Amino acid sequence: MESPDDGSKTFKLLKSNMEGFEEKGLSKWTQNIFELKINFAYTDPHKEQTKNALSEPTPHVIWESNPISFTENRINWSYTGEISWKNSENYANTFSGIEFYTVNEHDVLGRPSYLQGKLVGTVLIGDSFYVVSAVSKFKRR
Repeated sequence: MESPDDGSKTFKLLKSNMEGFEEKGLSKWTQNIFELKINFAYTDPHKEQTKNALSEPTPHVIWESNPISFTENRINWSYTGEISWKNSENYANTFSGIEFYTVNEHDVLGRPSYLQGKLVGTVLIGDSFYVVSAVSKFKRR
């Protein structure tokens, strides 16, 4: 979290959901002659819970990118999405920002297979917004 604690209920909601959160999920990348983008990405909130029935609920994040800019060793994109809060708390939100990565590995076809970088964004909850950042990585299966 980059934003300071403003003492609000929405800040506490965001902090309790995102502090220590690891987004693990799947993404669908598509490319045509005009663009490369992530059409759909999401976390699986039940994946960790099925490993341990006593674990705490986790938020569910769903997002998509705008067209991706890339070179052989760099990939960047902007994204928009939303967070479904753990414990089914009902606060509408918009999650948007940018991600930038260094390509650390390529697969045998020359495609990026391991990316490391950073996410910077904002989460708009009602009429409040908060700045967030995170270290991020993608690994192609």
